[in-house]
Amino acid sequence: MAGVTSIISNVIPITDSEFRHICDIVYENFGISLGESKKSLVIGRLQKVLRARKFKKFQEYIDYLHEHPEALTELANRVSTNHTFFYREYDHFEIFEKELLPEIKDLRIKQGKRKIKLWCAAASKGDEPYTIMIHLMRFLGRDYSLWETGLLATDISEDALREAIKGAYLPERVEKVDKITLGEYFDYENGMYVVKDVLRNEIMFKKFNLMTPKFPFSGDFDAIFCRNVMIYFDEQTKEDLAKKMFDQLRPGGYLFVGHSETLACTHAPFKHVKSAIYQKA
Repeated sequence: MAGVTSIISNVIPITDSEFRHICDIVYENFGISLGESKKSLVIGRLQKVLRARKFKKFQEYIDYLHEHPEALTELANRVSTNHTFFYREYDHFEIFEKELLPEIKDLRIKQGKRKIKLWCAAASKGDEPYTIMIHLMRFLGRDYSLWETGLLATDISEDALREAIKGAYLPERVEKVDKITLGEYFDYENGMYVVKDVLRNEIMFKKFNLMTPKFPFSGDFDAIFCRNVMIYFDEQTKEDLAKKMFDQLRPGGYLFVGHSETLACTHAPFKHVKSAIYQKA
């Protein structure tokens, strides 16, 4: 018991005022709305940061953030949630390959453009963008080389992106991937499933904050996956993000959100087409 008591006593506490200040910084910079229920999460995830910088109070850390904006990257790495695995919300990938990709392919051929543009806006540790690309490559098959394709995969967390680029996963993370797909796109090394270059090289991983006022992309995306992100935003932030996503899609393009998320579509006229899938009107 003495050891447990020692660990508890070493936890740097946070005052209500300090917690509200941290919440304001997180909201203003990342759009993430942290309620009172997240206080223990904030305390736990920031302990190592405070100790590494030899801060004795959260206020010292808050002052440091104001004086050193570059430290916001570390804060983003700590507070952003990166729980993910291959084939999370499985039905989306089936719909994407069997229903939407044939439509996208036919439209692009009619337009005289053998080009498919995709964006995974919450890449996390890579599970989702790799899954999307597997379905695209499988759909186009031998014709893949005849198309200009690729996937932009972004996330606010540099730590998560480093894991994504490395592309090495424990067996439980890929347990929903069938054996044929595992053999085709992964190597098994030292107890880990490692993404092969044939898949990895087709994805551009990039750090990006969805709260950026104006997106620096050229748009014309056929589909955007922004799943299980807006659940952390308030209604106004969701509305603003939906409008920016709308502007990045080509007419008729699709936006995927998480199954626990919905779009009000007040300022972005999306049409709801399937569970958690919206189409640009």
